[in-house]
Amino acid sequence: MKKAEVKIGANFERHIKKHGEGSDYEGFAKRTAQKVTISRHDGFLCEKFNVYNIAHLAFVNVNVPEHVDLSNPVEIIETTTNPYELAKMWKDLEADAKNYVSKETVISEKFYGLKKADLERWGDKNWNISKKWFFEDAIAIDVKVEALSEECGMEIGIDDVLEFVKSYKPGEYKNPRLVLKERVEEKFKEVVGFQIKDYYAEHLIKSCEFVKVSTDQYPF
Repeated sequence: MKKAEVKIGANFERHIKKHGEGSDYEGFAKRTAQKVTISRHDGFLCEKFNVYNIAHLAFVNVNVPEHVDLSNPVEIIETTTNPYELAKMWKDLEADAKNYVSKETVISEKFYGLKKADLERWGDKNWNISKKWFFEDAIAIDVKVEALSEECGMEIGIDDVLEFVKSYKPGEYKNPRLVLKERVEEKFKEVVGFQIKDYYAEHLIKSCEFVKVSTDQYPF
């Protein structure tokens, strides 16, 4: 069978000619596309918020009502319309979500199922629990919770696990920081009209933080 011919575009040929055969054209093309997108988004935000440079979003004031609790991230998310503030919160919550640990996150990540006999022994067979939790070859629940407690350094009981499987289907649980992060994503799109991406959030934060530092050091 004849192999399909791969068409090489002019951009690829120019890249290889300039950088050599071993260069990463795919990575180069991705970075180039991101630069174009960044430039387009910057221009849009400058026009929308009437600023000369994207970095000036650091100084765009948002009129926050007096009743808003500034220590409550949920209220801040719902109130602010500054894309820089939203991007910063998004990145902070991304890190928080990865590091967030609770009984629920441990059970969600480490508990895979239980036997129906264990439910009847430790709980109530009439509870409304997803069938996806049940495996006849599952490790006994009392053995599993003991292992989880030792592994994670926190006391996890049988009641904790049973309450969890009553409340969530497998894979359904999201930790509170992740829920907030997803809300910030929604709010960002509501405000600016495009979806937040990691590379653009980093660009926006870096631009605004740089101008804030420069202004603090040289306030004239």
